[in-house]
Formats: sequence, structure tokens, C-alpha cells
Amino acid sequence: MGSWPRKYLIGLTGNIGTGKTTVRRMLEDLGAYGIDADDLVRNALDREGSAYGPVMRAFGRKILTRQGAIDHQKLALAVFGDHAELERLEAIVHPLVREEIYRLVAQASYYVVVVEAIKLIEGGLAKECDTVWVVQASQEQQLARVTKSRGMSTAQVTQRIQAQTPQ
Repeated sequence: MGSWPRKYLIGLTGNIGTGKTTVRRMLEDLGAYGIDADDLVRNALDREGSAYGPVMRAFGRKILTRQGAIDHQKLALAVFGDHAELERLEAIVHPLVREEIYRLVAQASYYVVVVEAIKLIEGGLAKECDTVWVVQASQEQQLARVTKSRGMSTAQVTQRIQAQTPQ
């Protein structure tokens, strides 16, 4: 049994564009409670979010929109080409997201909880799961999915794939 009594925690991971969200939604349709770590990251980076201040102080005003919100494209440009900068961002964001995941799992009234997280293993959350599922896809599938769904260029997607742990 994992870290949460009376709950079965599935850790769902895989690289960008492999189909993690599709698998999570299938499990939700079967009655599981789903948690999307990417959504939690976006919430943490919102102006009212717990990571906004620390990220802005770490990366400067150059990552902000004119309205003062974090521009996710500018932040991505700052970190995905520089491993040290990506680690710096993750050191700020991951503990905050992990704390929110713990809160959501503890509050969930469901027996089966699915946590979809691209950095599930690297972030240490995998060892608290009852099982870990890894979704894989060919790089061609990843490129096609992400360029279509997110409107990113092939070069941008390739850069993100290369910044991730190999499948």
C-alpha cells in the first residue's frame, strides 16, 4: 500500500505528447479521481499563485506580459534551452505542486486517484504511488500531437523532448 490509507494511487507519466492525458481521462471515465500536475503548475504560476513571486524574482521581469502575468512562452524560452535554468525553475515549482498534489489526494473521496505528472519519477512522487504507469509514443507521434494541439513549432517540441528524460 502507498502513502495514503484507503486509497490506491496511480502515478501516470510519460514525455510530452505521448498520450498521458488521454489515459488519465479514460481512468476518470472508469471512476478514478484525476489530478493533472500541468494544471497545478499553471495555477501556481498565475498572479495569485504560490510560485508567481519566486519565479518572477528568479527570472526577472523579462518573462512577464505587459499586464504583469508570467508569459509561459517567454519562460519556456528561458529554461528549455538551458538545463541549469530548467532545474532552477523546477526547484521553485515542484515542491509547491507536490504540496498541492498531497492536499488533493488527501481530500479525494475516491478510492483510485490518478496523478498525471511528466516529472513523476524525477520529482520523487513515484515512490509514494501504489503503481506507476508510463505512456510512450514514437517521436513522430509526439511531434505531430504537440504541434497540432499546442501550435508549437517542430523545433520547439524537439527542444522540449530533448530536455526530458528519455522514454
